[in-house]
This record gives sequence, structure tokens and C-alpha cells, in this order.
Amino acid sequence: MTIEAAIGGLDGSLGALAEALDNLRWAAVQAQPAVGDGHALFDHYGAVADDLCALLAEARLPLAVARLPAARGDPAAVGRALLACQARCNRLAARFYGDAVAHEWREALDRLRRRGGEWATWVEGVVDALDRCSPPLYEVGEAQVAAWRAIVEWSPPVAVSVTANTIRIGARCEATDRVSDGGGQ
Repeated sequence: MTIEAAIGGLDGSLGALAEALDNLRWAAVQAQPAVGDGHALFDHYGAVADDLCALLAEARLPLAVARLPAARGDPAAVGRALLACQARCNRLAARFYGDAVAHEWREALDRLRRRGGEWATWVEGVVDALDRCSPPLYEVGEAQVAAWRAIVEWSPPVAVSVTANTIRIGARCEATDRVSDGGGQ
């Protein structure tokens, strides 16, 4: 796979994740019932969805920048851009798994669902949107692996040169850098 194709694949995966996160934001914020003053989970999931969307936007910026060094044939610059993208995606994944789908938050959603009424419908929408975020988040990780593999395959091989030096130990023992051609001489 070429680096351009790998960057395109990663961009496509990030686009699919953006769509899933937009759906989460809609489910958490726009689909809130018009009952009472709201609920703490509404505030929590609204903030988490906004943060995840912002982190994703930050992750896409260095990827857009990576296209120019790829065209110039500069694997180090592309690597730095992919590293910045991956660091932001890692933060996004930590926020998603720590603050959106962690056990305690899912339990809180389940408790609210058991109350019934309009909040139960809201919870079902949020849970559905959360469940739809994991597959594209996984695909982003797979696309990052493919991009790193493409960089490794694209980078010119590193030349390594090893030379032997003469080592003198005392006056009686000496090792030299003679290399035999296999002819026994």
C-alpha cells in the first residue's frame, strides 16, 4: 500500500468515526426530552460528545498536513504528522472508553432507563449511539497500523556499515581486521 493510499484510508476511517460521534452528540443533546430541568447524565454525555468531536477535529489536522510531505517523498515529516494524529486519537479513545462507555457510566444510564418515560427513550438513543462508535474507533486504529506499515515500506533502507579495528592487548596478543574470503588463506 502506498503512503498516499494509507493516509486516504486513515482519513476515511476518521470520517466514519466523525459521523458516529456526530450521531452521539445528536442523541445526547438534541434528543433530550423536554421534561423538567434535565439530568446530570445529559450534561455529562453532552460534554463528552463535544470533547470527542473536538479531539477528532484535532486528530484530522496533522493528517491533512501529511499529504504534502508524502507528495515530496519525506517519510520523516509524514511520520511526525501521523504521530501527532495518533497521539490525539489515543486521547480520544481514552476519553471515550473512560468517560463514555465505562462501567459506572453505563450503570448510571441503566438506572435512568429503569425510571421509564421519556428519559428511557433518551437513554436508548444514547446507548445505541455509543455502541455505534466502537467499530469505527477500532477501524481508526487499524488504519493507523496500515499507515505506519506504509511508512516503513516506503522509507529507504538504512545502510549500516561495520568495520573491525585492530585491538592490541599487551605485547603478545593481537586481533586484526583481516577478513577471509573463504579460501583458507
